[in-house]
Amino acid sequence: MNNKTLLGLAAIIAMTIMVVAGFYFNSKSNGQAEIVSTTTEANVPQGEEAVTSTIQEGDEVTNTDQADLQEKVVAPEKKSRTPALLSFKFDLNQDSTGTIESMIPYRDLPEFEQAKIRQYQNYIFEKTAKDTSKSVNNFSLQERGALETEDPSHSVYVYKFHTGSDCEVHMVDIDANTGDYQVSYNYC
Repeated sequence: MNNKTLLGLAAIIAMTIMVVAGFYFNSKSNGQAEIVSTTTEANVPQGEEAVTSTIQEGDEVTNTDQADLQEKVVAPEKKSRTPALLSFKFDLNQDSTGTIESMIPYRDLPEFEQAKIRQYQNYIFEKTAKDTSKSVNNFSLQERGALETEDPSHSVYVYKFHTGSDCEVHMVDIDANTGDYQVSYNYC
């Protein structure tokens, strides 16, 4: 091989790496939430008013904590209501071991997802305690996490815990729009 051939191959490999990296970093599946923006009509100040209002708005933005800004962008404010339990059923066909093995562990999830997992864990523990006439204090959480879903309008959380006498794996399917949820469970 001569120098021109080697340079040509190096250029092709470099371009391929750049294209693949571009697809990787610009894909929606790399853990970044899709940002939805809305526009509204507003009166735009003219001349000196525009400069003054821009400076004042800029001052407000620099004083905003990055975590607060991210939280507002990712999770817009919703009216707080308790999510409705749509169903709570025993599912003998649920593969408890396979479900636990295929979930993303709690520690590997972003903070907002961890907060949602804790919220629904409380609902599940309360319902299970009510059904079994046992105290939540006797429950021992073993593992928890989330399953990947192809449908962005649903989240699926998994909880493995001991109730004192039984080991149960609960799979919670949550509607992302309403927060309402369905639970199926099986024994470990």
